[in-house]
Amino acid sequence: MSHMGLWGYAVAAMVLFIGVYIAQVIWTFSARNQTVMERGGNMPLDVDRLEPAASNQAARTGDRTTTEVS
Repeated sequence: MSHMGLWGYAVAAMVLFIGVYIAQVIWTFSARNQTVMERGGNMPLDVDRLEPAASNQAARTGDRTTTEVS
């Protein structure tokens, strides 16, 4: 890239990448987003909010499904 005079694009892309990365890290660890991050971290453990998929509805009610073998 240096022989073609395109080194400036590589430097600009790297500076842009580093700037976006630093902004993302600051946004992630800011105190303002603490509740959002805690809620997202607890989502896999929050079974009350989970609804079974349509294929599991029959299994939950005790009905037979087409995938069961008699």
